[in-house]
Order: sequence, then C-alpha cells, then structure tokens
Amino acid sequence: MTKIFYGLLFGLLLVISGCSYNDPNNGQYDDNPSTGWVDFNDFDSQNEVFLTSRTGLIGCGDASIIEVPLILRSSTSPEIINAPVNRNGVGVKFTITDVIGNAVSQGVTATASVPAGSRTGKLVVDYPDNLSSSLEFLITLTSTDNPVVSVGAPDNADPVQYRIKINVGDRDRLTGSYDVLEDDLYEYSSEVTRGPAANELIITNLYDADPNSQTRVIVNGDGTISYPAFTDNFLYTLAGLGPIYLEGLTGSTYNACEGTITLRFRLRFGNGLNSATAPITTVLTRL
Repeated sequence: MTKIFYGLLFGLLLVISGCSYNDPNNGQYDDNPSTGWVDFNDFDSQNEVFLTSRTGLIGCGDASIIEVPLILRSSTSPEIINAPVNRNGVGVKFTITDVIGNAVSQGVTATASVPAGSRTGKLVVDYPDNLSSSLEFLITLTSTDNPVVSVGAPDNADPVQYRIKINVGDRDRLTGSYDVLEDDLYEYSSEVTRGPAANELIITNLYDADPNSQTRVIVNGDGTISYPAFTDNFLYTLAGLGPIYLEGLTGSTYNACEGTITLRFRLRFGNGLNSATAPITTVLTRL
C-alpha cells in the first residue's frame, strides 16, 4: 500500500512539473486594470447606431449648453471590457475644427472628462445665448491625461469625432433630419439643409419618389413658407408622364423652435406642364 501511494504521488508531481502556465487572454489584453480608452457613447438603442452630432438653438429658451456622453472602456479582458479601474478620474483632450464661423472667438468653451470612480463622463460645450450667427464645428478626441488611457477603440469601431451645430435664426434652426407624414397616410424621411440663397432651405425626398431630389423653399419672417417658380423645383421623372415638378401652395408654415414644417403643394406634369394633382399636405417633424 505504501509503495502504491508513493508511486501515485510521484506521478502526480511529474504531471504538475510538466505543465506550463496557459494565458487565457493569449496575450491580447493588458494586465493593468487601469488600461483602456475613451470614446463618444451617444448610442441610439432604438436604431442601434451611434449618433455623431447634436444641435443647440439660439432664441428658443433652451439652456446654452450641449452635453455628449463619453465612456471609459478597459482593455484588460473581454469579460470586463466595460469595467476599468478609474481611481483618479480621466481628463480628455480634444481639438475644435470650425466648419461654419469661429467657435472659440465667439465665446464657445468645452471640457471633457470621466470622473473618478465612474466609467461614464461627458463632453460639455457651453456657448453664449446671444450669438449673432450660426456655428458648426467638429470636436475630435486626441488624448487623455492618463498615460495608460488612450482615445478610440483598437479596432476603430467607436466614434472619437462629434459634430456640434449652434443655430441662430429661423432658417438655420429648421435644418436637420425629419420624419415626414404625407396626407396622414404615408411616412418617410427627409433632410433639411441651408440653401444658397438668403432664407432658403433645401428639402430632400419630398413625395418619397427620389431620395436625391431637392426642393427649394423660402423661410419668411412671419412663420410662412413660400416657393420659387415650380419650374425651379424639379422632383423626378415618371415613365409615360415625363418630368414632374413641385408647385408650392399657400398655407405652408413652420415653427423653428418646435422643429415642425407644414408644406402644401401639388405636382405639375404633362404636356406644357398643364396637368396637376390635387393639393398634398406634408408635416415634417424634426428628429
């Protein structure tokens, strides 16, 4: 019995001594639990996409501040990728690149950080509530004040750049992405952008016939919308009928602060463009 016991013990020691350490992470992750990265985390869970822009409105009674979520992710292992150690907080550095206007000279300030003990933080943009013209700029995360925390995921999957718009005046306040309800029946989407002329807007995809179509409208100071000559608003081409144009009608209105646009129009077509549809009403609601 004694010989058998010692024989088993000797065999077990041989097995143990012959084993080497097996790294379950295969060397892919850092051993330092504070190591990680910061990126924007403005996630739209309904549509499962990261949002990459926000807009502030001057003259609508809104607070003159825009906040964008940040998140600190850990690179220690996939199992705890969302739980890094953050004992001292992380300050985040960034650049501001102007697209329209000059943000810094107009008094815009911004800070970005993740507070100690948390893995979520904010980019906070403050701007004067008396701006005289619209601003648009890009904020790009560049580095942090923690040497083991970088910006951006290793696979570049998460966003490190964000677009900020601060809109002044009715025309600019109306720009954005819209849901459209046509004649209380048909639903689709449109984009509203600045046009080249004063107080002009360009609306894409009206009538939902061509997503690349561009309809010009004029924003008037009294809350109404007017239109150029219908021959300047080509919409699309329909087989058998030829080119279709959009003719604006009276009764088109907007509310820039609420983000609603009501358009009344009809379609012109046929020989000499003398044929027309019945009036069509669309209600655009800013997202």
